[in-house]
Amino acid sequence: MGILRAKRGQPDDAGSHFVEAVRLNPRFAEAQNGLGAHLMVQGKFDAALTHLHEAIRLKPDFAAAHNNLGSVLSKRGQVDEAIVEYNEALRIQPTYAEAHINLGVLLSNLGRTDDAIGHFTEVLRFNSENPSARAWLSSLTSRTQRVPK
Repeated sequence: MGILRAKRGQPDDAGSHFVEAVRLNPRFAEAQNGLGAHLMVQGKFDAALTHLHEAIRLKPDFAAAHNNLGSVLSKRGQVDEAIVEYNEALRIQPTYAEAHINLGVLLSNLGRTDDAIGHFTEVLRFNSENPSARAWLSSLTSRTQRVPK
């Protein structure tokens, strides 16, 4: 229910559903991940880390939790750790567009343009209509006057 509320643009409602789901079943990895993501959006990074680590402890191959953990770490300035988490999400699910995009944005911000272009290009390889990957790739290639392979 929390995921549905979040997708409908009802984040406060989603948060209360995630809190209740975790209270009822603390071993529900999806609820831990959802609550962690909700707390991240609210800027409550320490609390988000707690729930995301728990989601991964419960379900180590949970790509979405690794991606969300990468996002929290990136927001905290822990870029090396964030890169590790994004790469782990992609090891688990190689076609995970959101993880490719998050990693690409981070790499771009670090000046690693070629690596970033590679991630955006990969997203377009399996989803040629992805607007975020298209926009980032267009921006990076126009700035660098490069054409992706």
